[in-house]
Amino acid sequence: MLTNKYRKIFTRLAATALGAATLWGSEAHAQLISGPANGAPWGRFDASVIAGNQPGVQTGSAQVGGFVSLFDDPEKIFYLDGSSNNNLETGNWSADIGLGSRFLHQESGAVLGANVFYNYRNASTGYGDFDFQTVGFGVEALLEDWAFRAQTAFDVGSTQANGLVQGVGTPSYVNATAAPMGVQNILLSGLQNNFASALNSVDLNVSRKLEIANAEVGAGFYYLSANDGPNSWGVNGTAEAWLTDNIASNVTVSHDDLFDTTVYGGVSVHFGGPRVDADARRESATSRLWARGHRRRVIPIASYNLPAADQLATDPDTGNLVTVLPVGQMDDLVAAPGMMTDIILVDAGAMFTGLAPIVLNEGQRLLSASVLHMVDTAEIGALPLPGTDLGGMTTIDMSTGNAVVIANNTEVSGFTITNAGGDFDAGIFGNAVTGFDINHNVLNGATFGLRLDGTNSGMVSDNMASGNAVGFFI
Repeated sequence: MLTNKYRKIFTRLAATALGAATLWGSEAHAQLISGPANGAPWGRFDASVIAGNQPGVQTGSAQVGGFVSLFDDPEKIFYLDGSSNNNLETGNWSADIGLGSRFLHQESGAVLGANVFYNYRNASTGYGDFDFQTVGFGVEALLEDWAFRAQTAFDVGSTQANGLVQGVGTPSYVNATAAPMGVQNILLSGLQNNFASALNSVDLNVSRKLEIANAEVGAGFYYLSANDGPNSWGVNGTAEAWLTDNIASNVTVSHDDLFDTTVYGGVSVHFGGPRVDADARRESATSRLWARGHRRRVIPIASYNLPAADQLATDPDTGNLVTVLPVGQMDDLVAAPGMMTDIILVDAGAMFTGLAPIVLNEGQRLLSASVLHMVDTAEIGALPLPGTDLGGMTTIDMSTGNAVVIANNTEVSGFTITNAGGDFDAGIFGNAVTGFDINHNVLNGATFGLRLDGTNSGMVSDNMASGNAVGFFI
């Protein structure tokens, strides 16, 4: 929703535009004021190279533009005004087109005008390439030495919702519903929705021709806002110097709370139509009638987060809630796989002695809380599994057979497994399994530290084996 202040500004600009339209239709006749030679009476064009950053726009771009007369005489003009911009860093493209009219007001000598315009921008946001659009209108008064301009533009339904991100908050465990006692789900708290949005804008600017040079300087303030998102007032200062009648250089410095201080500028070449340099605009109403429109040529975009409701983490592959079974020193670790949870998380520092084999089911992860583990979620991607990376040593000692038996797509991580079973037994055993991940384990004092029979495929990394007859039998 627009703020009341924003609505008031929009209303005042609309009233100004209506006043300009009324003057256009009046019976008053302006005196003929001749202008410079018109080499191309139907249009005037320019090409620019721009460097630096402006609010909401990462620049470094090449731009071409044009100002085409649909109807003109020495006292008024009806025109099309547009440009195309290519970002040299990202390759993204933007364009704008406007329709406007200007006329010479005899009593004041001012050229008064109003215009409407449409802007399009394709931009990379970090979540992909998206299209943004705005529509707006502006009013202006161009005097011999002074120029006053006001524009406003509005996002037209191009806000992109990019999904959830982790904000201020720490994932934690909550009791799972409709599950055996002790089974936990992961609660994602402090979530935020990320958005990328074209910014609504209001720009008010004044500029003045310098007496000592073919140049002008200006200042203004502006307001940028995202629909239901952040907003800020800002100020800017501009300077434009004409190196020749057709070549100009310019620089703009802006500051606001959304984008801090930004500086951009460039060089432009103008050709066709009447001269529109600062000296010519001072001397001739024709040059003021033909001056390029001043507005934001590239839509400013902001990325921002808004609070979202807490959610339970789900598996990105299955869509089911992620389930975790915490196992402590006094719990039955052998029975834990039978609870059919995704993760069996064993306390850091726990020690289990004389256990029967721990037989994992397909897809289960047997993890020690002593080391850091990650968990994939459909909501915000991979995140650290709560309650891990605690240090210490989780030990399984003197099992009565193979200490841990893996299945397809299982993981065993962070354990010290010692003195497993008898002859031909292993600390970790698998037979014709695929997709396994065995990492960060210490395997000591068995016939085999790790034994994989048959044809197997998976990952074995960052494990240590010592004091075994065979450390790794793969």
